[in-house]
Order: sequence, then C-alpha cells, then structure tokens
Amino acid sequence: FSKILSFSKSDLAHSSGVVSIEGGCFLQNLEDGSIELFISTEKEIAYPKQLINFQKPGTGVWSIDLFKGGKAEDIDLSTAKTILSTEESNSLHLKDPVAFKTEANVTNLIYCNHPFSWSSSNTGLACRKQNESDFNIISNSILQRGNSWDVACSRITERLSIPKIGNFSDLDDISIYFYDGAECLRSLEQNPEAARRPRGYSCEELGGLAWGWDHEFPKIHPISTEFPLFISPNGTGCSRYVSSIFLQDGSLLASWQQAQKDGSQPLVFNTINHDEVARLLGK
Repeated sequence: FSKILSFSKSDLAHSSGVVSIEGGCFLQNLEDGSIELFISTEKEIAYPKQLINFQKPGTGVWSIDLFKGGKAEDIDLSTAKTILSTEESNSLHLKDPVAFKTEANVTNLIYCNHPFSWSSSNTGLACRKQNESDFNIISNSILQRGNSWDVACSRITERLSIPKIGNFSDLDDISIYFYDGAECLRSLEQNPEAARRPRGYSCEELGGLAWGWDHEFPKIHPISTEFPLFISPNGTGCSRYVSSIFLQDGSLLASWQQAQKDGSQPLVFNTINHDEVARLLGK
C-alpha cells in the first residue's frame, strides 16, 4: 500500500474544532470519475441544553461531513459540508458512514448512531436523490439489535455486493452486510461454572453478518442470530470494523480490526483470488 492522502484534526475543522476522527468511506461518481469522501468527526459541540449535564469533559458530538475531489488524492478541503447531524437525544452521535447505490438515482448512506448516553449502537440510513445535495434520514434503525450477543450494539460497517457467479449467477442482485455487535457496553463477569463465551462490549465488539436483496433494500436479514460469526482467537475476541472490496481482477480484499494477545487491535487483512471466490460461490 502507498499513502496518498492524510488529514489532521485541524484539516477537518471547518465549522468547529475536531476532537477525534473515525470512520470514513469513498464513493465514486461512475459518470465523471469524481470522488466523494464521507468522514465522521467528533466536533467541539455542546450537548443540547436539556442534556448538557450528561456531557463528559473533553468530549463533543459526532457528525458526518462530505468532501469532494476529482480523484481520491485530490480531495478539496474547501468543499467541506456537514451532511448528517442532529440534536435528537436518542441518536445524538452519527458516525462511521458507508455510502453506496442500489439505484442509479439514489445515494444511500448507512451510518452508526448512539444516544447521548452511549448505551447502545444502532444502524441508520440516510438517502440523497439525484441532482440534490442534501441527505434525508430515513431511519435510525434498519438492522434491529438482536436478543443475545448483539442486544446492545448492531452497527453495519460494510456492504458487499455478491458477484453473479456460480450459485448466484441467476439470482436477483444480493448483498451481504458486515456488522459489529455487542452484548453489553461494559465487560460483564461470567459464571465460572457455565460455558464461557466472548461477550462483545464497547470498543471490543464482535463480528456478525446479514444479507438482503438489493431491490428490497433497506430490508436486511441477520444471519448471526445466536452467536457472532467473526471472533478473534486472541484477547477479548474483538473482531470489528470490517471493510471489503472486489478488485478489478475479481479478487476480494478485506480488512478488519482484530484483538491480539497484548490487547492491541491492529488492522489486519486477507485476500482471496478470483478462482477461490468462484469456488466459494459454487462455480
């Protein structure tokens, strides 16, 4: 990999100071090749007046900004625009955007939202119609939190369109959705006489999977209902923030944060070549 672009907090501080930077994504305009960069920042913004006593010192409010450029390496910071923000208490923090299109005339933006209390994580959806500049929030919960391992957190971090190969060649367009889940926001003690299991919690989430027909979006069906599908063999078991893409040669590249024995969470990745992708899809 070669670094082509980097930003400091001051670079992204167009409307107020930036406390922290987290998830972002690119979306390419297929007509002219231009690039949109969606990125989430925690800004130096006070909580709404009725909630101000719940704001911790040194923290802000998360929102999502949009930057544009002719190419990824030419993102123009002067184009900065906040496209998703709210003062709604139950979804105060909006972050970790995933942008894509299922229809030519609509841009979908999946995002994670947290209440002012940070007591849950949810998956929301905003949409922008063709020739319009504003995104409108459709729902703050398109992937319902589950009943067991993901009862506290259910946030989509990636959408991957399945290629029409093998068993999928004659099906309607279908996508899978990687999501982070957690049973609690703080680590809970486990009964030493019962079977132990990884329990995802805040910053140590586990990985799940869901699917959906593109023509039915945002109807999404969880696959990981009783247990997570992706667990690190080390540390807390944390496996989160999946990002994936099919490359031009048909190979698949995926990256994610994975817990290590020393407690760290480095970004790891794996690749699958085109032949292996075809084999897995039943060609």
